[in-house]
Amino acid sequence: MDQEQADMKSGNDPGDELFQLYDYADSLDELLSKCDTIQDLCKIAVEFVQERLNTQVAFIFLFDKDGFLTREAIMGFDKNGDAIPEDWLFDAVKMKAEHYVPGKSFTGKGIPPVGHTKGLGRPLYSNNLQKDYHKDREYKYGTEYAEKLGKLKSGISIKLNGFHRAFGALDVINKIGQSGLTDFTREDAYYLNSVISSLIASHISNIRRQHRKEIYKFLTDWLFKSSTEPVVFKNICIALAKQLISDTTPFKICIIRQLNDQNQLDNLAKEATDDISWTGRTIGSPRSEHQNNTITGKVFRENSSMYVENIPDAIKKIDEGLVDYTFHNPEWMTSNKLKSMAIFPLHSGNKTVGVITLYSGYEYKFSEGNIYFLENISHLLASIYIVNKTRDKLEATEISLIEEQHKLFSESRQIGHNSMIQNILHEYKNELIEFSLVLSQLSDKSNLNVNSKEKLIRDKITWIEKRTSEINQEFKSSSQEPELVDINKKVKEVANLLLANEYNISLLEDFDQTIVVVEIDESAISAVIYNLIRNAIMAINEANPTQKKLFLSTGLVSIKRIEYIEILIRDNGKGIPNEISHLVFSEGFSTRRKQGGTGMGLFIAKKVMDDFGGKIMYTSQVDHGTTFRLLIPYKRYLP
Repeated sequence: MDQEQADMKSGNDPGDELFQLYDYADSLDELLSKCDTIQDLCKIAVEFVQERLNTQVAFIFLFDKDGFLTREAIMGFDKNGDAIPEDWLFDAVKMKAEHYVPGKSFTGKGIPPVGHTKGLGRPLYSNNLQKDYHKDREYKYGTEYAEKLGKLKSGISIKLNGFHRAFGALDVINKIGQSGLTDFTREDAYYLNSVISSLIASHISNIRRQHRKEIYKFLTDWLFKSSTEPVVFKNICIALAKQLISDTTPFKICIIRQLNDQNQLDNLAKEATDDISWTGRTIGSPRSEHQNNTITGKVFRENSSMYVENIPDAIKKIDEGLVDYTFHNPEWMTSNKLKSMAIFPLHSGNKTVGVITLYSGYEYKFSEGNIYFLENISHLLASIYIVNKTRDKLEATEISLIEEQHKLFSESRQIGHNSMIQNILHEYKNELIEFSLVLSQLSDKSNLNVNSKEKLIRDKITWIEKRTSEINQEFKSSSQEPELVDINKKVKEVANLLLANEYNISLLEDFDQTIVVVEIDESAISAVIYNLIRNAIMAINEANPTQKKLFLSTGLVSIKRIEYIEILIRDNGKGIPNEISHLVFSEGFSTRRKQGGTGMGLFIAKKVMDDFGGKIMYTSQVDHGTTFRLLIPYKRYLP
């Protein structure tokens, strides 16, 4: 039996420990999948690695917004067995945790400078750190580590690689054996590099992708919402700017500008990380910024994105006249150590409505994926603005059309009545002239005797009665023939028409389904219901209560042995003041003259109800609302 067979028989297979580590990886994968933030993920990962690999300390470093590899999490103990605090080696000058320059020190070596479009990191492995990376010369904080841990013996630095480039490192220092510090094996390095680092990198990438999805969802939700109701575009811009400088992005500053109605570029949102100072930055002339030769104006005019990956170099080229744009605040950029920027037009189709500007603290290389993402969110944001503006214009047009429709309806009825009166006056003009001459014969100066005068009076009284009857018949014949009308259906139809775009008003209904159809002039009763519901909606919107409510109900009532269909229209609007209550049904009285009110709506409504033998009345309380009550008799009844 050879040694390999003996080891397998005894259970001492050299690969057992490695297989066990792979089983541990499944557990880590499950733990990391539950993390919502990169910070939590890193803490769980270093705790897992430090325990499973039995190391004195484990760390994760990620690129920060200034291009440094900055410690995100640490787990381990010092030479006395005490836990190493998270704020150990905090740089109070730069206000950063332990950090390294890419390409430098044990952690930074093997990682290309951040921002390279493509640059995967390579692992480092040493069982004699103090010799291979001699103290401070090649190992920044080497002295501090040796003092804190008691000794720098062994270490592995595995790079966290994304699809195209490295974005961090996983380090472990000092493997602990049964009798003290021991060496890391190649299996340890392989396990960390091929399994653990891949898991961590994958989950960090997932969180960042999820953040992008959330931004997409945020904007998409607002795009749909803007198509159905008013939105505050500025608030959306502020929320987006905050998301674009969050911990999952490389950007330190986001500024969103919008072209206003005066053809000026306004700053709608201006967000930055805590280390950025706005001192020294001038806004400039928003009236002409999109027309001048600044980089902002160039992007706006040409409707095309621009990327500056090295701001200091671009400033030199501007001074030398080598580029066709300028910076508005180069001194401010320099004082804040800004290294890269990108400007995207807010456009939908060929219409540009603003720009988004992003700054980073290092030479950021914009990959195709990043450009695609940023151009998409710029397009979505512009679409929200355009849809919101378009909807506002459509609503204003629709409101204007409804106002004109109501005004035309009222005026047409008045014109109809006036035209009819003119026709009557024209028809009886000659008889009226004769009537005037007869009246003159009744004066004291007339030569007619008393009997003759009395005969004239009787004749003219007969004429008046005849003509009055003819005129009444003329007015009645101008109305539509009565027809069978379903009152419940009619109230619903009118309400649905008027509430089609009133998304914030809740409609409460209570219709008596036992009501049968009634014979009535459908056009006339429709006009009455239309006027009352429309007035209620306007009163609600003018009062603008927290909860806008319109209540409609129908029922059957009996008053003095007359059966009526009752219609109630109740709102929670501003109410009708007592001092004008006696004028509500007066011809020509309106409280909305500036909005095009004619003062004919309620006047005509009362005339229609009186003509049909019905009733219209109301109760109202200022700041609480108004209830109008219509009573329609089942059988026409003229008092």
